[in-house]
Amino acid sequence: MIRLSVIAVIAVGCGGSVAVSAPENPRPSPGQPVHSGDEALSGSEQGEAGSDNTAAPGQDARVEARKERTRLYRNTDSGLEVTVDGVTFRPRVTAIRIRQGWGLRLEVSAVASDGDVHYLKAAKAGSLTFGGSVARAESDEAEHFQDERGELEDVILLPDTPQQLARLWPGRSDTPPLVEGESLELHVGLWGLGPSGEETRLVGRFLRVTLSVPEGGKPRALVTSPE
Repeated sequence: MIRLSVIAVIAVGCGGSVAVSAPENPRPSPGQPVHSGDEALSGSEQGEAGSDNTAAPGQDARVEARKERTRLYRNTDSGLEVTVDGVTFRPRVTAIRIRQGWGLRLEVSAVASDGDVHYLKAAKAGSLTFGGSVARAESDEAEHFQDERGELEDVILLPDTPQQLARLWPGRSDTPPLVEGESLELHVGLWGLGPSGEETRLVGRFLRVTLSVPEGGKPRALVTSPE
């Protein structure tokens, strides 16, 4: 039996929730990108990757009714589990050697655990959004960064069918990895989550990931709740 050591519930926004049935059309293969009419969003529709309050174009009253998100955090024997609106996420982070320094690989297993079909949004780098700061050894000021939103695709989550989300930091060749005496703090979100491709909203900062490289020591990567 899995031991639950910490349980925290966080609600964002206001309003109720509605039941959403599975689509009548045949189900596509799980994890298959599906193009939808809301892939390219204008600046006024984008919001920020740290906010939960942005809906895709074509939203209706059902989206307004779903503005309350419930987040359940569990620390289990196998690691952290986070459930958001009926989807359970199990993150794992690993420090990895990159060029002459250190970076990290974040892997998140996502599964629709409530019996319904759910949709994620995915950008070129995947469904996970990164923002945060880097403390460099040669600078007194932290470097801040935030993903910019571009063209998005739908990724379908079928009930009890896990999908693997993954992303590396640094993901760009012009971003130096960490060296001794440096540290990274990442705020991780999702480009979109909802009952359909037209009803997804950003999930902001649902994970906190840190990586530190002490002088003369081994790098340490951790994933926790944002609080």
